[in-house]
Amino acid sequence: MEFKKEDLLSYDQLKNYMTCDKIHEKAQMLSIILKKYCFIRAFKKNTIFYRLQKEIYYKHTDTDVDEKIQFEATLLIEKSVNALKESKIKKLKEKFKKLYKKYV
Repeated sequence: MEFKKEDLLSYDQLKNYMTCDKIHEKAQMLSIILKKYCFIRAFKKNTIFYRLQKEIYYKHTDTDVDEKIQFEATLLIEKSVNALKESKIKKLKEKFKKLYKKYV
């Protein structure tokens, strides 16, 4: 499922994310949005990742949960940057040259 436009990170939120050096705060910034689209549930000895689908149901997987979470977080950042106006993208690239390549 695509992220709703109103759930994408703004320019200021992206700037804060890139300059934040506390992993917990970065995770908090993204989890506020990601929890609308996916969740994790412990079941017996497995961790299960659920992702909201277009048909408004959740698809689950119990393999590579960490990678799935990382993929969703990266996708959110990428979609957020791509939704910005070109002038804002240029500012991000100029201000955060090294970090920009890492995140996008």
